[in-house]
Amino acid sequence: MSFDRFRTLLIEAGLQPTPYELAEILWLACHITPAVVDDSLTSTPAPDGGGGALSGDTSGSALTGRTRSGSLHASSTSSAHVFDARRVTVPTAPMLAEVLRLQRSLRPLKRRLRSKRLTVLDEEGTAELIARQHRRSRVWAPVFSPSSERGLDLALIFDTGQAMSVWSPLEKELQTMFAQLGVFRTIRPWRLTDGGHGLRVSTMTGPRSPRRPATLVDPSGRTITLVVSDCSGRHWWQGRAQPLLHRLALAGPTAIVQPMPEHLWHRTAAPAVPGTATLDRPYAPNNAVRFQPFDEEPPPAGRVPVPVLEIDPIWLANWVRLVRGVAGDGAPAAMTYVSPYRPPSSMPLPDLAPVPSSPERVRRFRATASAEAYRLACYLTRVDLHLPVVRLVQAATFARPSPSHLAEVLLSGLVRVKDPARDVYEFVPGAREELALSLTRYERRRLAGVLPAVNRELARRSGTSPQTFAAYVEVAPGTGDHDLVPSARPFGETTTDESAAPASARPRVDAPSRPLTPSRASKAASGPLRGESEPAPLAPGPYFYLSYAHTPRHDPNDRYDPDQWVEKLFTDLCRHVMALADLERGARPGFMDREMTGGHYWPDRLAASLATCRVFVPLYSRRYFESEMCGKEWTAFSERILYHQARGMERAGAIIPALWVPVPVEELPEAARSIQFNDAGLGPRYAEHGFYGIMKLRQYRTAYDTAVYNLARRIVEVGRSVQLTPVEPPHFESLSSAFHRENPTGEPSRLYIAVCASSLYELPEARGPYHYGHQTEEWNPYRPQLGRPLADHIADVAQVCGYRPSTTPLSELPHEEATANDAVLVLVDPWAVMSPELLPLVRRLGDIRRAGGTVLMPWNADDPETMDARPRLLDALESVLDPGGSGEDDLDWTSQGPATLDQFTRALSEMLRATVPRRPAGAPSSGPPDDQFGGEDDR
Repeated sequence: MSFDRFRTLLIEAGLQPTPYELAEILWLACHITPAVVDDSLTSTPAPDGGGGALSGDTSGSALTGRTRSGSLHASSTSSAHVFDARRVTVPTAPMLAEVLRLQRSLRPLKRRLRSKRLTVLDEEGTAELIARQHRRSRVWAPVFSPSSERGLDLALIFDTGQAMSVWSPLEKELQTMFAQLGVFRTIRPWRLTDGGHGLRVSTMTGPRSPRRPATLVDPSGRTITLVVSDCSGRHWWQGRAQPLLHRLALAGPTAIVQPMPEHLWHRTAAPAVPGTATLDRPYAPNNAVRFQPFDEEPPPAGRVPVPVLEIDPIWLANWVRLVRGVAGDGAPAAMTYVSPYRPPSSMPLPDLAPVPSSPERVRRFRATASAEAYRLACYLTRVDLHLPVVRLVQAATFARPSPSHLAEVLLSGLVRVKDPARDVYEFVPGAREELALSLTRYERRRLAGVLPAVNRELARRSGTSPQTFAAYVEVAPGTGDHDLVPSARPFGETTTDESAAPASARPRVDAPSRPLTPSRASKAASGPLRGESEPAPLAPGPYFYLSYAHTPRHDPNDRYDPDQWVEKLFTDLCRHVMALADLERGARPGFMDREMTGGHYWPDRLAASLATCRVFVPLYSRRYFESEMCGKEWTAFSERILYHQARGMERAGAIIPALWVPVPVEELPEAARSIQFNDAGLGPRYAEHGFYGIMKLRQYRTAYDTAVYNLARRIVEVGRSVQLTPVEPPHFESLSSAFHRENPTGEPSRLYIAVCASSLYELPEARGPYHYGHQTEEWNPYRPQLGRPLADHIADVAQVCGYRPSTTPLSELPHEEATANDAVLVLVDPWAVMSPELLPLVRRLGDIRRAGGTVLMPWNADDPETMDARPRLLDALESVLDPGGSGEDDLDWTSQGPATLDQFTRALSEMLRATVPRRPAGAPSSGPPDDQFGGEDDR
């Protein structure tokens, strides 16, 4: 505990110690010997009710001079009488993890108006009045003028319903956040209930008698209304909430705060339509909003648009710009339409289909949920689903926990409510086991670090968290006052130092004394959770990399810099990214090369920036796609995305194009044509003229500001959602331009990929099924580091290197004449030689190599089953491929395959650019050099 914290606690207790008294207290504390307490004595509950760390409600055991650890559980039972648990109070995590950033996005709403009720003494006016009347009157009357006051009120309406009980902790957090903001004159929290006589509202601070919703309407227009709802209650589906929302929207700015993620809104009774919105005058009602959907369909007539917001700083910042009337060409928004009439009931029909099985539930959830939600569901298999524990696990394992990810899990169909009064949930039968079975070894290694991460989070929040909940710590049987549930899962661990404190002292939370992960190597392979020590990056990288084509001077003697406008764009982007991303002092928001010109070498800092940046921003123009240097920058970053996907991550869309000069789609090269980008949010002027046009023309200044801000916002969104792993800086000489893929001979550059491996149904004897799939092409020797079939990974690498890949069964490879101008790459499983069904195909490998094809045999150093059988497999391969022992065929390729996934990916890209044959008919064949893929010593 710090000195300032100690002094604050004394003041809160009603004491006002002087500095001299504080010094005496500290001196005395250092010289007091702790008293020994008898076993039979128990402590009384903590007087503060558990406002911070783990506070014990009852005493511990006697002092024995040793340290005892106990597991923390979220529930107890009264069925047994062994009393093996003691009740304690533990801190939990708030639902709003970024309160400061949320408040910053709302601060522009602050404005002051002349009050109609409050006055202040006008000193100058009073003095002037006295000076005028001092001869006519001896009575001096003061002069008052209207005082200024905050100009807006806030009506915060919390919806009710079965699903909204999940968000009960969010109510108090939102009220506290708005109260600390200091923007609104009054904040009135209301609760919307569905009674027997229609909708009713009741205050949450004073008398809670139900009122008619009409009492919420403010005729002065100074009230902003926020409705916190998941729009899934019965009154939403029956159409009784929409007329109320329509009435509020006609009185003042109104919006829905939706705790669920955007991709689930279409399942609610208030689906939202994305688009851009503007407002002619500040703080006008919603009927003055001009909304243009992205799909260009006109809004329904007679309906009022109501913004739907995620609890996210960027969403709130865009809404604030709209409400203040400073959205320029339009602020990005998602609107739902409401009418004054009650629409026909749209209650979802009962699902008459059979209840899906647990494997089917998990499969559907994994296919539709976000990556963060799926990870959270896997982490929650380690604990019991008490809502405070769930929030604690999420805060401990995610750098930016979001309520929307928690909503995905709770509404996924994998969990159900067990005790609504205590916010207790449980997995549906079989779901917990199916989630565990769906994990790879890579994911299970991450799962092993969940409980240690929770311990660190508990230690971090001890003494500082205002939110707590009751838990039960495991003690020796007979020494506690509660009984543990036999099937309860612990979510943390306490350590009570009994030799240094009396039995009534509060236990503290520490990390476990022994590591709970398999090994340090396992943690490094799986990636650290929040709170773990991460390996040092190669170098602090920029947030984004601006790739552009240098414009040459039309006159060498002219000092005019043709790239100064690009530099201005870069500077403005850096300022916005620095503000939106909350980067630390000294961090680089962006990188732009100002020294590269034609013929110069590639600076090391440019390569290092490409290897460590989060987002790649190419500045489109015809000159850009003609530049070989820009094409190589594109190739370098594309390979980083491949390495990211090779580690089992989701496909990363970390390339955000920007238009410098508009380029027709038909003129884009193939590499750029595959990148999807939507420039509607940047404004129509930007889409028509590009950044160069709206920068040079003064009348488009507002359009330029809007486009730059929205582009920076998009960069920050992608940078947060996609965490690309830094790689070694690329070598310029080994890269090819992504925009200059034409073969000089004019021949097609097609790559045939074939796999010689078994399936799950034809495994050789003594070979496990872990690396195989239902089909031959699903073979993955580098699992769990690679989260998909190796052939698919090779196809992506080949596409970046300029090939047109296609996966073909080995038995259906085209004849030599048909592939004379193409490339053939065959992947061979070392265990294929042990399968009688594959022996005929293995014997063809020598002919494929002699015809100019490339044959690769990967060896995974992390596969003990294969590495133990390596000598036996090599002997069998030699007996099949060279039965007479003549040595005519070079069999070094069988033993020199890549040993790790990184070796394979890097060497494969180099080989595809240099050694895979793109030869005319009759040209001499050549395989890859012997040292192209490192052997055993290269592991």
